Amino acid sequence: LKSIRTMASALTLLLCASVACSSVSVGASKTFVWLSDSHLDRYYGTPRAEMHKTTAPCNRSDAPLFSAYGCGSPPALVEAAVKASSSATDDLPDDWPTPSFVLFTGDSARHNELSKEDVLADIKIVNDLFAQYYPDIP
Repeated sequence: LKSIRTMASALTLLLCASVACSSVSVGASKTFVWLSDSHLDRYYGTPRAEMHKTTAPCNRSDAPLFSAYGCGSPPALVEAAVKASSSATDDLPDDWPTPSFVLFTGDSARHNELSKEDVLADIKIVNDLFAQYYPDIP
């Protein structure tokens, strides 16, 4: 039951990220991909991981790859969401417009007291993922 709950939590996060990332029409000529609230926890799976629930496995070295209830988003989950969003329109008809740009409205860092350097490092990681999976889209 515990592993099913963990997997469901990870899938829910991934599905929510993928659904929120679908292309949205703007006028008649532009589309974009909109992502937000990645809450990246670079320390997931270490003693420094953020825990929203005292029994969450976030700070253990055997923490689930794609997170668990009560944890922030590990790098693997954030990358999987960005990657999935980049191919979200692959199965649509050929005349479906390619996104004109990617809009990321922030909240990159996990929730707790972080230094300015930590927040900037998290923003850089997320921005680098956009550059990797959307190389031709600003």
